[in-house]
Amino acid sequence: MTLRDQDSLLGRGTSTVMCVGGSSRRMICDGLGVRARWMSVVAILFLGIALADGVVRVQVANAQEVGETEALRVFLDCFGRSCDSNYYRTEVDWVNWVRDRTLAGVHLIITSQRTASGGNEFVLDFIGLAELAGEDDQLTYTSLGSDTSEESRRGITQVLAIGLARYSVLNGVGEGLQVGRTGGTRELQDRLVTGDEVEDPWNFWVFNVGANGSGSAETSESDQNLRSNLSASRTTTTWKINLRGSGSYSRDTKELSDSSTSVDTRINWNLSQEIVYALAGHWSVGAEARASSSTRSNQDVGIEIGSGIEYSFWPYEEAPRRALSLSYRAGFEYFDWEEITVYGKMSEVRPSQALQLRLFQRQPWGDSRLSLEASSFLDNVEQHRIELSGSVSVRIFRGFRFNVGGGIDRIRDQIFLRAESFTDEEILLGRFQRASSYEVDFRMGFSYQFGSIFNNVVNNRFRF
Repeated sequence: MTLRDQDSLLGRGTSTVMCVGGSSRRMICDGLGVRARWMSVVAILFLGIALADGVVRVQVANAQEVGETEALRVFLDCFGRSCDSNYYRTEVDWVNWVRDRTLAGVHLIITSQRTASGGNEFVLDFIGLAELAGEDDQLTYTSLGSDTSEESRRGITQVLAIGLARYSVLNGVGEGLQVGRTGGTRELQDRLVTGDEVEDPWNFWVFNVGANGSGSAETSESDQNLRSNLSASRTTTTWKINLRGSGSYSRDTKELSDSSTSVDTRINWNLSQEIVYALAGHWSVGAEARASSSTRSNQDVGIEIGSGIEYSFWPYEEAPRRALSLSYRAGFEYFDWEEITVYGKMSEVRPSQALQLRLFQRQPWGDSRLSLEASSFLDNVEQHRIELSGSVSVRIFRGFRFNVGGGIDRIRDQIFLRAESFTDEEILLGRFQRASSYEVDFRMGFSYQFGSIFNNVVNNRFRF
């Protein structure tokens, strides 16, 4: 990668770098009432949390007053498949990445558009804030159509680091800084106050709440959909805490040929809590609790409580590029079924376990993913499930890529199947999951691109 202007590192200018009907109607409607009350309670609880947190005044996190200089604060603004924020934070570890623009010294906006040669032109806009207001800059990076995702990420990161190096100098923390894959020098990192050391009034908690709805209507049919989600998370080098919740409501009404009306109403929700602790360099322990409801799985309420341990064969710091881990989880599950199951149960408590092996690699040649998981009920291991899935994308030679992926599941744990047979209407609507001993999916393909590699011109006129 070459610089068009040698002053792109420290200069100010722009630089360039390369209610189904039927006999079950009453039970379904009763189940809907129970779920509606559950969702009301959950919504009130989380609304209270959101309002309580909303009255807290955000304060600027200050560096410790011990003669140290805080690293440059950067707010990253990018979306889409080409934005790998975890990768950028891992590779450029000599700045403080913040979630609030008002706390940042630099607002970094990354956008991209397709070039004629099949690559992408990435534009990195650096906007100076606070004491750096007015110090704006823009750098660009153009990837080739034959580049792997790793090559593209690596190029973007290098340009990103060059741009931030200038602002670190202007911020007074550029001494000893070296722009490279490993970031700044150890001496510089020792002098800077990192994200784990700053005084944060939120104590590293991040909250998110969202909702959306849609609807449509015609003479003979109508549908309504509502979805909501909320989350709270806290991540440090030692702890990772995730609290999540989501819910959905859908109602589909259709007038049939005999003038009768089909109404399909579904309510699903789930809550989960995960706590992970870094036990040692390659070891982690965790605990989880989940609660959910699913019409398709005949589940009025399901609750799962468990804990587990994980071993990472490679250091966790290498996870953005490669990861190989083995984990084991065990716990208890409670089920309250909407309708009686094929095993004659309306509710039950079962001990369960799961063993999972995961592999991930992102290298210049491409990337690969593999997951093998075996789970069963401890009181009856014959009721089990084995899942194998993976994908590989490889650049065989320049411009030619081959990708393959898929998965296969051996299913022996469908304890939720209802005893009553399905009507044709329920089958066509896909309202309930049906019995199956396996599930298979497969995909394969290739792409080959050739021709000029120098056509980097972007023309956005008359986009059809």
